[in-house]
Amino acid sequence: MSIPTVRTARPEELQQVLNTVTLAFSADPLMRWFFPSADAYLTSYKGLIEAYCGVSVANGATFVSEDLGGAALWLPPGLESDEEVMGQYVAEHLRPEIHEDFGELMGQMDHYHPHDVPCWYLAVIGVDGFHQGQGLGSILLKHTTRMLDETSTIGYLESSNPANISLYQRHGFEIMGEIRAGSAPLVTPMIRNPQ
Repeated sequence: MSIPTVRTARPEELQQVLNTVTLAFSADPLMRWFFPSADAYLTSYKGLIEAYCGVSVANGATFVSEDLGGAALWLPPGLESDEEVMGQYVAEHLRPEIHEDFGELMGQMDHYHPHDVPCWYLAVIGVDGFHQGQGLGSILLKHTTRMLDETSTIGYLESSNPANISLYQRHGFEIMGEIRAGSAPLVTPMIRNPQ
């Protein structure tokens, strides 16, 4: 069996990338806190991710397996979410009763996010359930962490699923603390220094 190759997603593949991560996150504790019903999740998750980190695809910072079974959307130094677009999407699509907790969650995430040094932020990484068990998550992480090491750059992420923490630790990420906000599930900020 050959090792899957990783490539940069093309801008015209944005919707395919969003479809992949939509399938990957369908049971994620935080994403389903955002959208608990199947209907809300399937109609709103892609829009949330596009607002949050869709710029990654347009700017050549999204890496995918050749068949698009897995995708990693990174925000390199200088590339950020459009806060206005994100805020508007949240206001229109998230349940009003979680808006306050969501704001607290985002504030804590911002607190842990390194701002004083160049940092690559792993906004979303996911593998379609049909393709899981092939090591795609590790292959996608190795692709970028190798570059981070070569350029002596920090990596940062927030794990929204405790089951994924060991994967990130195997690739050099270390737990920074815990993010708890009202009724939201636990989120774990993690940092990776160059190795």
